Amino acid sequence: MLKRAHLKCTTCDWSDPDAIFERNDGAPPCEACGSATVESMDWSVGTPSALALHGTDTNAAVMDFGRYGVAHTLADRERILGRIQKLHPGKRIDIEGPSATRNRIEADEARQEAVDSRKAQGLTEQSWKALKQERKKADADAKARAERKGQDPTKAKSTDQIATTPATKL
Repeated sequence: MLKRAHLKCTTCDWSDPDAIFERNDGAPPCEACGSATVESMDWSVGTPSALALHGTDTNAAVMDFGRYGVAHTLADRERILGRIQKLHPGKRIDIEGPSATRNRIEADEARQEAVDSRKAQGLTEQSWKALKQERKKADADAKARAERKGQDPTKAKSTDQIATTPATKL
């Protein structure tokens, strides 16, 4: 499986913000000097706090610490955490793994936001279901129309979608 990442060389100034490489093979060597490269977050594009840590859990084989580097081993992880603690004394570093409870809570919150949004628009549950049925029928009609014309049905748009598409996208 291919992976896209921002790579930086560990020894020189070389950087490739759009590197694409085989995930299983790991990051390729530096194109300029041949040294090892690490995945890096580009903090200049509005990514949140430099202390945002990413990883699947605390025992992950590879953990991405954003601008501080990527830990491939437990020793790498301890070295990076030590560097972060030196740079930010007195700060607590929490590394959270995946949580079914947190995922369920976030899903419930998203559903509630959708319900609140529909209520603000004046849609009841019954009118929302009717609207969804109308959209499904319009999409099915558009696909059937595309097939009759010999076009790709997966790219077919209903008249409702065409009416709401900005003129610059048509």
